[in-house]
Amino acid sequence: MTSEGNLTDENKRKISVLKGIPFFQPFTEEELALLIQESLWMKCSSGDKIFSEGDADCAFYVVLVGSVNVRKRGAGIFNLCTLGRGDCFGEMSVITGEPRSAEIVANQDTYLLRIDGKALNTERDQMFFKSIQLKFYKIFSRILSSRLEMANKQLVQGDWSKWR
Repeated sequence: MTSEGNLTDENKRKISVLKGIPFFQPFTEEELALLIQESLWMKCSSGDKIFSEGDADCAFYVVLVGSVNVRKRGAGIFNLCTLGRGDCFGEMSVITGEPRSAEIVANQDTYLLRIDGKALNTERDQMFFKSIQLKFYKIFSRILSSRLEMANKQLVQGDWSKWR
């Protein structure tokens, strides 16, 4: 575990940023410090593809600043939704290990937190890390349930406008 005195000024700043994002509200400062060690902070320009449908990578992302489009290819390119500050993506590949089911493209200058899915799925004896994993999977479950409910409503209502 990390004490406040052992953190660099940069890591203190990063913890402060994460504490301001609802996704990370359940996490303690010590847990956030560990997550920072397991993560990469990325800047993407408008139009940058974060990953493509079918990619085998299993990292998970949280939008810190900016926004991204979630797109699916079919007869054309369908914009499924736009995700902004505090939203996440990539959780399905972390959970299942399956290739990406959609592509993600930055639609403006965007800052992302990238957490390797292997770090979230590694069996560790530390109860401290198991607490972090449990929090991630609880959040993932809530997000996936919400997205499924939205898709079901759109299907029943015949509202396909979001799929175009």
